[in-house]
Amino acid sequence: MESVSIMPASLADRIPLPDEALTARMLAKAREGFDRKIVVLDDDPTGVQTVHDLPVYTDWRRETLESGLTEEGTMFFVLTNSRGFSQQETEHAHREIAENLLAASEKTGVPFLLVSRGDSTLRGHYPLETETLRQTLEEHSSVRYDGEIVMPYFKEGGRLTIGNVHYVQTGDCLTPAGLTEFARDTTFAYNASNLLDWCEERTGGHYTARDMTAISLEELRALDYDTILQKLMAVKDFGKVIVNAAEDRDVEVFTAALLEAVKQGKEFLIRSAAGLVRVLGNVDHRPLLKREELRGTDTGVGGLVVVGSHVKKTTEQLECLLNAGLELERLYIRRSGERAGSRTDGSGARDTERENGGSLHQPPGPADAGERRTGQSESQRTDIGGPDLGGGRADGPSRFSDCQGRHYVQRRGHPGAGRPSGVGHGTGSPRRAGVAHGGREQVPRIVLRDLSGKRRRCYHAAGHRRHAADAVGGAYAQQCGGPSGRKEREAAGAVYRAP
Repeated sequence: MESVSIMPASLADRIPLPDEALTARMLAKAREGFDRKIVVLDDDPTGVQTVHDLPVYTDWRRETLESGLTEEGTMFFVLTNSRGFSQQETEHAHREIAENLLAASEKTGVPFLLVSRGDSTLRGHYPLETETLRQTLEEHSSVRYDGEIVMPYFKEGGRLTIGNVHYVQTGDCLTPAGLTEFARDTTFAYNASNLLDWCEERTGGHYTARDMTAISLEELRALDYDTILQKLMAVKDFGKVIVNAAEDRDVEVFTAALLEAVKQGKEFLIRSAAGLVRVLGNVDHRPLLKREELRGTDTGVGGLVVVGSHVKKTTEQLECLLNAGLELERLYIRRSGERAGSRTDGSGARDTERENGGSLHQPPGPADAGERRTGQSESQRTDIGGPDLGGGRADGPSRFSDCQGRHYVQRRGHPGAGRPSGVGHGTGSPRRAGVAHGGREQVPRIVLRDLSGKRRRCYHAAGHRRHAADAVGGAYAQQCGGPSGRKEREAAGAVYRAP
C-alpha cells in the first residue's frame, strides 16, 4: 500500500488547466448522438446537492422507472437510501432495481447509462452495489460490462483525487482520505487512500491495483483526448478505471472521452460522487439557495434543520448555526430511560428533549447499554418482532432497518396496546406513545412538529424500503391514521423534484 501524507491545497495548481472554451466544445461534440438516459442510483439523499430541476424517485417499481426513462430530460435519480441498509438488504434492492430497470428499458426502447452515486469520502456498500447490478444486468440481458468508472471527486466538499490519491481538503491542507475520521467509520472502515489500493482492498484482492487503469490529471489537463479514449477502449472484464480530478474542467474532459467510448460500443458502470453526475447530466451550476427561496411565503411556523451525521465536520457546521444569532429550538432525540431536561451551551438556543426518543439509526441494545454508538447501519434491532412490519415480507426484526436512517426526527410507539403483534393498523386503531406490547416495543412512527409544538405529519418507520427517504423528499406524506398497506402507500406517489 502506497505511503501517503498531508499535502498543501495548491497541489493540483502545478498543472495548468486546459482552455475553458476548447473543453466546452469538446464536450458538446461528444454529446452529439449520445442517446442514453442517465439513471443515478443515490445511496443517500445528499446526492442531489449539485443538481437542480431533475426528477428524483423514491421507489423503483417498473412503472416508476418507465416514467423516468420516457419523460423529458437527460437524467433522473432513484433515491435508494441504501447506505442505511444491511448488506443483505442492499443486495436485494439492487437486484430488484436492475431487473426492473432492464424490463423498463426493453419496454420503452430507451437505453440507459447507470450511475451508482456513492459517498465522496468512500463510505458505503462498495463493491456490493455495482457488482450486484453488473451480475443481474448481465444475467438477464446480452450486455457485458467492460469496466467500472471510479470517481469520488466532489469539489464543493473538498474531495479531490490527485496522483490517484483521494484527499479531503480542510483549510489549506489536503488530508489523504484513509487518514481522516471517515475512514474509521464503524460500518464502512477502510485503510487505503490511493484509489487503486482502495479498490483492491474493498474487493478483497479480486481486482488488483496493477491491473487497473488510471486517468491522470496530467492527461486530462493536457487535453490528451486520444490517450484517454484509447485507455477506455482497452478496458475489459469489468476492470476498474480510476479517474483523477481536482476541478470541474477535469471532469468535463473525462466525460467527453467517456461518452465517445460508450458511443463506440463500450459498456461501463459508474461509481462516483456528486461531481461527475452534474457534468454527465449537463446540469449548469446554480448558487446556494437564498433565504427567500427557502422560505417562500412566510407561514410563521419556522423551519426544520435535521442534523444526523456524527462526524466532526457536521458538529462544526452545527456550532456555526447555533452561534449565528438565530432564534432556534433544538430537539434532542434521547434514548429510552434517559432523563429529560434542559441543556445549555451559551449559544442562546432553546433546548428541548422529546419523549421516548432513541436513535433510529442506532437503537439501544444490550451490547451497547449506557454507551451511544454511531455510524452503525446494520440490522441489529432486537426489540421489534412480528411476522411482518409492513414491507410485505416476513423478515422479522431486520425489516426495521429499511427505514433506519440518518434523517428522522422523533420516534413514537404505535399503535396502542391490546392488538396482536404483526397486525397492521387502520384509522380506528388506538394510539399511545411508547406503549409496550407483549414484552416488546411497538413499531415506531416518525412525528414531525413545527416550532409551536403542533404535530404536523407522521411517517411509518416500518414502511417498505422504497419509502425510506420519503420523510426527507416529501414524496409520500401519509397523515396519521392514513393507509398502512403497501399498495395504499405506493399509490400515494413517490416522486419529487430537486430544488
